Amino acid sequence: MVADELRLVLNLSQNVDRGFASSRYAICPCLTPAGLPYVTNRGGPVLGLEALSMQGLPIDELLLTRESEDNLRDLAGNAMSSTVVGTCIVCALIVGLSHLQPGSGVEDEMDIDDEGRPLFDSY
Repeated sequence: MVADELRLVLNLSQNVDRGFASSRYAICPCLTPAGLPYVTNRGGPVLGLEALSMQGLPIDELLLTRESEDNLRDLAGNAMSSTVVGTCIVCALIVGLSHLQPGSGVEDEMDIDDEGRPLFDSY
């Protein structure tokens, strides 16, 4: 067997009965800031940059100089995939479109009362 066929990501912070391991090849369990993901074929924990990459962040374009491994794992655990966020935004726009009223294309101007008067009266 090739080492890639034995690749699993185990979450050592969870009990065995609560999604301890990824059930399929190349699938990672949910990353949380307090989680302890462990890669079986390498025999070590998931590194911070790997965790950020699994969340879909472009790690080649990030300037990470002073962050520790713990900081990077915390960032990855608090991140949400851009594909998920994009899908949620599109769904909200589709649902909300029926509730919008058609406009005339001309913006209404706001009326301003007493332009020269100060906001607060001085004592």
